[in-house]
Amino acid sequence: MGTDDLHFKRKQQGQRALARKKARRKPYDVVFIACEGSKTEPNYLRGLCKYLKLNPANVIIRSCPLSSDPVGIVKFALNAHEHDDYDRIYCVFDKEHTNYQQALDKINATKKVAIYAITSVPCFEYWLLLHYKDSSKPFYQKNNKSVGEQLKSELKKYIKNYHESSKEIFEVTRPYLQDAIVRAKQIDKLQMNNATDNPSTKVYQLVEDLMSLNK
Repeated sequence: MGTDDLHFKRKQQGQRALARKKARRKPYDVVFIACEGSKTEPNYLRGLCKYLKLNPANVIIRSCPLSSDPVGIVKFALNAHEHDDYDRIYCVFDKEHTNYQQALDKINATKKVAIYAITSVPCFEYWLLLHYKDSSKPFYQKNNKSVGEQLKSELKKYIKNYHESSKEIFEVTRPYLQDAIVRAKQIDKLQMNNATDNPSTKVYQLVEDLMSLNK
């Protein structure tokens, strides 16, 4: 079999696979969610989608395999869109990176697809913490303890066995989901008035979008 024949066969296989995937989808928007983390964020979002009874063929959740920095995540998401036409794209990442603003600029400059930055400052654990308490105190590195470590320590006051790899993190926090949404919105308004984003999270926007997806 020649190289051209092999390429043609692979292309046909890819087209058939794409056709099967589209056939499995429900008649509502298809979204792609690119996550910085490989465990906490995708585990939480998959738990949320399962709870909302969303079709996995309509909500594709992926961890960035090559680079977990914000710019790498945006590139990964846009490349995925080139191979499968999504209605919306969400990029979930934290501010603890040097190219954070560069990623936001790239998202704002993208016109070929609806793409949104779902950011958390300083990190995703802040969104989890809002399920349990109202906290607008800024986070800064203390001694040898990073802001991420501080947040995890605070979170363990409410989830004693919290671990980044927990597959049940959504189920654990689900009873307090509406509280987290309300608190995140209030803090968003507060921080806009204070001209700061430390702390803050946009995860509630993604959660609400998923809640309304099949309605």
